[in-house]
Parts: sequence; C-alpha cells; structure tokens
Amino acid sequence: MTVNRRLFLKIAGAASMAEALLATEPLTATLAHRQTNAVPLSIEQYHTLVLYQRQYGEATVYTIASSARLAHGPFVRTASYHGWSTSWDQAVRLQLNQKTGEEGVLFYDRTHGVIALYQLTAEGKLNAIRNDAGWAKTWDIFLPVFPGHNNKQCILSYDRSYGYAELHQITSDLQVKLQKGYQLGTGWDQILAMETDSAGLLFYSRAQSLARFYSMDESGYLSLKHDYPFDTQWDLLLSGAFGASTKQSLLCYSQKAGELRHYAVEHNGRLTLLANVTGLHHDWRTILAGGFTSNQGDQILCYDQQRSELQLYPLPPADNIQLNPLARLGIHADLLL
Repeated sequence: MTVNRRLFLKIAGAASMAEALLATEPLTATLAHRQTNAVPLSIEQYHTLVLYQRQYGEATVYTIASSARLAHGPFVRTASYHGWSTSWDQAVRLQLNQKTGEEGVLFYDRTHGVIALYQLTAEGKLNAIRNDAGWAKTWDIFLPVFPGHNNKQCILSYDRSYGYAELHQITSDLQVKLQKGYQLGTGWDQILAMETDSAGLLFYSRAQSLARFYSMDESGYLSLKHDYPFDTQWDLLLSGAFGASTKQSLLCYSQKAGELRHYAVEHNGRLTLLANVTGLHHDWRTILAGGFTSNQGDQILCYDQQRSELQLYPLPPADNIQLNPLARLGIHADLLL
C-alpha cells in the first residue's frame, strides 16, 4: 500500500519585515533522546512532527516512536528553536528530493508577504534554506501538489476573495518559481490534493454546499471532472490512502457534531460513504494521518485546541473506523504539520 505519510489540514486562521525574518535561523537547539532506550533514532522507526507557537516564536520537532516504544510514550522531542518570527500564518510539508526522501517545510507570512523554506533532516532538525520577500499578502491556502503524478514538488496558493491561484515549483536548486496562474472562483474553504487515476484537486465550499473535482496534468493544467452537492457542516477535510485500501479516501470532520466520515474516492472524483463515527471531541483543530508507528496500521493525530493536547488514534486497516486513543501529549501549537 502506498500511503502519503504527511497529510495535513487545518481550519483557516489568522496572521518583521524581510530582514527581521532572516533571523529565523535557530538560536538554540536542544536534543532530548529518551534515556530509557539505547537504540539510536532512525528514519525507519520515527516520523517527525513540527509544531510552531506564534506568540513566542518557537518551533519544536517531535518524532513518534515505533510500536515497540509505545509503552514508554511515543512522542520524543528532538529539537527546539527559539527567537523565530512571530507572524507565520501557514506552513506546509514538502518533498525536496523524492529520490533521497529529503523533506522540507515552507512557512508563509501574510502580513509581510514573505516565505521561508527549511530543510527537515532525518534527525529532526530544521535548517534554514531561503527567505523570499515580495509574495502576495492575500493567500488563504497553501497546498503541496505533484502535477500529473510527476516528481516535481509544487505549491498551489489560493486567494479566496479574488478566486485567483498560482502554481509554484520547487526547483532542483531549491528556488521557488512561478509556473501558472488560475482563475478558480471565489469562496473555496478548502482545497485537497487527490490521487485517483490522475492527479487532481478537490475544492470544497460550505456556502455553496459544493465539492468540485479537477484533474491536473504534468504541466499544471486543470480540467473540471465533476461537481456534486456536499454537506455544509465540515470543518476539516483530509485526503489519502487510509487503512488497507489502496484507493484514495477522504475523511471529513465536524467540530459541532463531533462526527467523522470516511469516503472512498472513485477515479472520476465521486464519493462513496464507507463509515460514519459520532460522539468524538468537538475541538479538533488539526488532523494529520499516516503510518506513524510500525505494525500498528495507519493512525490519525488530532490536535485538541481546548485541551491543548495532541491525541494519537488508530485507524485500523478496515472500512469501518474505530477510535481508541493510543497516546496523548500536552502541547500548544498554532501550526502543526
């Protein structure tokens, strides 16, 4: 099964200058390996989380231990960074090199129109690569995409008020270069990358009770495939290949209802309901999904803002989702990825 190991979604939220943002080089880094385990950290046994707290300009990197270490608590802090910018609004995980598996994180400051790109190492450290000023100050959504299933990491940015979007490519020398512009209509609340028979995008509008599916070719050209009515209650949407299925799936979460739905996504973008879970917490602000711990199947990580708590739940390899918490971690984060 091919699983996108780093899937990210969040509720759209709130928001020095370029010279000040260059000070985002880490001032301190604290390694904190667990003393109860002498086995060295490795990329096979750990998956990383990046937390950012805006008020204090702090970023923390955690790794999640393999299943053998769950008895000791799976969350291991590997690095902490202080004195960062206090104005990052959005952040996305990127694949900087598909062959080597090198990852990165891109931060966006809407107030000053600045982006910053960091390398995320296998050891869980963040190394500054570049800061670029001159970006638009109107982007509401940033989304990592691979047009047409190619190996070129791109970023789709979307302006909800004007309905305008741009596709930027991360080049081999780690430049961020504009590829295309789009007029996609106003008011889309969320946009997801979808992997069916062709790479595509799913647009969701609560006000219009609408989901719209586009395919995307290698050049970034979008073709409308399907429109269909969709419930207005969803606060979070998450796409990926979950559980035992190799097909694309969609998770939809409602804060008010405390409800989670699991859909299968067909090749044409149509949705088939697989499961519906109610009675969940009402304060999840962010959800991540993937195979975080070995031999445990896929899991979801839910950030409960009210409780300032990160919660790890199993997502069994079956159509019906059963949620029983595996672990918890007390944190506060404005961005989690």
